[in-house]
Amino acid sequence: MDRTACTEPQCLYKGDLYLYLTNLMTFLNRSTDIGQTLLPTEKRLSINNVNSYHSSRITSHAKLRWKAHVKKKREELDLRYKKMYWLTGRNSSLSLHNKLILYKQILKPVWTYGIQLWGCTKQSNIDIIQRFHNKVLRQMVNAPWYIRNNDLHRNLQVDVVSSEIQRFEQKHRGRLHHHENVEAKQLLDNTCIVRRLQRKKPFELV
Repeated sequence: MDRTACTEPQCLYKGDLYLYLTNLMTFLNRSTDIGQTLLPTEKRLSINNVNSYHSSRITSHAKLRWKAHVKKKREELDLRYKKMYWLTGRNSSLSLHNKLILYKQILKPVWTYGIQLWGCTKQSNIDIIQRFHNKVLRQMVNAPWYIRNNDLHRNLQVDVVSSEIQRFEQKHRGRLHHHENVEAKQLLDNTCIVRRLQRKKPFELV
């Protein structure tokens, strides 16, 4: 549950209780309305049941679907790339080395944030980021239409999105193995997982 800051239209005061207009997202496969049973009727929170919620950098979904997050990131990437196209586009006189540095420092952190989680999404959602990745690289080098994307990645020594997902997951697992918190190491325990849906798990990304 995300309790937002108290502003005038969102926060009401009645007696000894502040009533917040709160967004509640329940991670269940079936619809439920448990938020209305948190308090008695006379002291009940004003709760909006939502299926997805966008925080600062992650868009969460009640059923752990990452399509909304990927689309949000693609929109953010398009906006950022438009602002820097004059530096990294086809007609830019900037060197290719500097173009790649700008991409890795400004654009790449946008879609790699939380990749250990949203990397479990379907291949069709990963392709949304991969298409943007291909477009930027092709415009950087002003590649003609007959140049394949695989050749472009190999010549520029840039990994595809799927390879980046595996690399980030390996680094994440390595940090967990050497973490000082015992409960953090328990995240690597996959013996008690009950699989109800045919979805990837984070440990299957490696």
